[in-house]
Amino acid sequence: MRRLIAFLVAAVIIVPWLGATMSTAAVQGGSNAESNYDFAHEVHAIKNSESASCYVGALWGVTFSGGAGLGTYDLASVTAWANLRLEGLAIASYAKDQLEFAPTSKDLETARRNLIRQMTSSVTAKGQSCPGTPSDALNSLPASVQENMVMAEAASEQVLATVSSRISEDDASLRAFYNAHRSEYDKICVRVAVVLPQDVASFQADAQAGKNPVDLVKKYSLDSSREQNGEYGCFDATTNARELVRGARLGEWGQPQAVTGSGSGYYLFVSPMSRTSQPYSNSAVRAQVLSDVRKLNAGSATAIKEGIFARVGIRVNPQIGRFGNGQNGLGIYPPAMPASELVPNGGAGLALSSGSN
Repeated sequence: MRRLIAFLVAAVIIVPWLGATMSTAAVQGGSNAESNYDFAHEVHAIKNSESASCYVGALWGVTFSGGAGLGTYDLASVTAWANLRLEGLAIASYAKDQLEFAPTSKDLETARRNLIRQMTSSVTAKGQSCPGTPSDALNSLPASVQENMVMAEAASEQVLATVSSRISEDDASLRAFYNAHRSEYDKICVRVAVVLPQDVASFQADAQAGKNPVDLVKKYSLDSSREQNGEYGCFDATTNARELVRGARLGEWGQPQAVTGSGSGYYLFVSPMSRTSQPYSNSAVRAQVLSDVRKLNAGSATAIKEGIFARVGIRVNPQIGRFGNGQNGLGIYPPAMPASELVPNGGAGLALSSGSN
């Protein structure tokens, strides 16, 4: 059950959780910190710019949802943004203190252009349409918020250029990645067999003995496609077809996948029947190439980020969340629900929601 945050209000001048001082940090990474007030101001500014909210959601997957009370925000979305801000602050601190990075106006201009380009490519890859241009989205935010986002981008670029072999997201680099992994983006037509658990061993033994795939389907498969010799259809690289047949040659079977149907368990076998090369100009191919490059970059970036966190040190306002290792790796997680015995009247009368309003 997801808790709903009630401490970021619409009128940021009356944020109630600031306490006695405006300088209390919401998040702090190394020598850089963002106060509770500035953090609330940032969230409010993005949420209330339709254009910025759309582009931020496309690029970082953070969409600020309404909370339990008027002018409040859902805790999950606030925590997600806090994670991004903490990362930006920590990386900027590391770049300054360890790499002696002092961005010039040219560096910041380049970072701003790159941030705009990433917004554009994210919206395009997801097939979304946002009001205005990415430049309009940035310009709709207060100058201090723009500076925070651009500085985080500039520092990230410096760190990645120094300590990582990151793949750029420009068209030339993406096209080069496609050319080096062309077969990954084939259109694949497949044959399937849905097999009872007790028949898996004999199915695999027959397959290894070279039994014809069509004969295997007719002997073992429970799927209705067996009437068409198991022919199941053709799929582009945006589906999981390539994962299911990775390493399998035409006519061979991929690794079995556990599936459930009608309340019973089965195993799905998939075999590639044909592969057809797809050009980079294909929109589905371009979208998948971008996704694959980002996954590779994320793996490298995650290790770098965790090393930076350990090097510079971090602090997080406990009202926003707790910092530690969790399902999504090292980062900020929403505060735990208090035990009922610690809540007045055993929690009676609390209005909790399973989702955002």
